[in-house]
Amino acid sequence: MSEETVMEGLQTLILAMAEFSSGDVVINDWDVLDGEMAQSPFVIISNSDNFIARKDTASAVTKWEIKVTLYQEFKENWKDAYNSFRTNRQALIDTMNITDNRSADGISGVTIDEIRPGSPLQIWVDPGTPADLQGTVMPLFISQELIFDTEEF
Repeated sequence: MSEETVMEGLQTLILAMAEFSSGDVVINDWDVLDGEMAQSPFVIISNSDNFIARKDTASAVTKWEIKVTLYQEFKENWKDAYNSFRTNRQALIDTMNITDNRSADGISGVTIDEIRPGSPLQIWVDPGTPADLQGTVMPLFISQELIFDTEEF
């Protein structure tokens, strides 16, 4: 088992959701944000910054804090953008709260123990926007990093 296997299981599980289609859920591929914004929401699953690997008993246990970042296109106005983001984040959490999904798409020996925010909500503007104008232009995306605390045993 590996971090990659856990990430791929999460990707398969999220891609099965009605909110996402092929190419919208990627692993370590920020290029998805350069595509058609109308395809959003997007999810980027990123390598864990934190992990714990131990072997106190006969079998090893590794805990991964997998980063799952949700990106929602900024719609016509703030209210619609935030409401769309909230709806898609809730769908993601609800999907993970189905008992069978807490094993990262049925991977034996893996559990998703907790889902928590890894960042506050963030606003993304076009990176080409001069710094002095960034507060005056409409954003491209609203995003939030979620941490999926997983354990493989």
